[in-house]
Amino acid sequence: MHWHRQRGARDRKKDRGSGGEHGGRSRRARGSSARRACRRSAGHQQSCDGSRHKGLAPERGSRGRAGGRRHVDLEPLNFAFSSCPNDTFAFHALVHGLVHGPRVIPHIDDVEALNARAERGEAEVTKVSIAAYDRIRDRYALLRAGGAAGFGVGPIVVARTPRAVGGRVAIPGERTTAALLLHLLGSFERVPMRFDQIENAVMRGEVDCGVLIHEGRFTYHAKGLVLLADLGAAWEERMQCPLPLAAIAIRRDLVSSCGRAMDDALRSSVEHAFAH
Repeated sequence: MHWHRQRGARDRKKDRGSGGEHGGRSRRARGSSARRACRRSAGHQQSCDGSRHKGLAPERGSRGRAGGRRHVDLEPLNFAFSSCPNDTFAFHALVHGLVHGPRVIPHIDDVEALNARAERGEAEVTKVSIAAYDRIRDRYALLRAGGAAGFGVGPIVVARTPRAVGGRVAIPGERTTAALLLHLLGSFERVPMRFDQIENAVMRGEVDCGVLIHEGRFTYHAKGLVLLADLGAAWEERMQCPLPLAAIAIRRDLVSSCGRAMDDALRSSVEHAFAH
């Protein structure tokens, strides 16, 4: 899996998908306060090579900490992401103030819930499925850091016994990249449910097949399920490029004031994770 920074991607981490299972309720900060916070905190954002970005206002009212940590008494941004291990790995440093950048309040939720909340514009910064972006592009802009794409890590279709893909197929939400990729195989009766409930639904016979993401696509053997189709492999064969799974988006009213600052902070958070 490739971890995207602001100026590129690294492939040192095997998988990073979208999703999560624990709900979280977003508390929206006032747009004007968030913009003021970002304008002030953005002034000291630096690229990886140490060069200071031009055109950003100097940071005021901040007290630096050793080791590049930041402590600014400013209105934080609501940052929504999933509880999958890859998200917590990537964003730990940002959430805990271990890297320079805007302060954030974490909100953890299931990937389909994140997509739905993004349609309502609840969080200033949020993770979204790539397949869902067209629904929110008027409200959010994609950031260049923190997204995920990769080879060999896409959604898969499983069943209890070998069979053709068909009948009732469980999917991890209508807005997810996995649901969109299922169209590569044809039209089926889709049964949306939370991603972590799909394996058991297949095992109990509540559905004929299930589309698995995240850890499930690597551990389905342990539950006696069989692989019917690899949607990620189908994409890779057809497109000859990594499968884009998810991205981090920021509300468009905040792009000019803190889009660059959030990009730098996300990239630094991922790099901090790899370094530690």
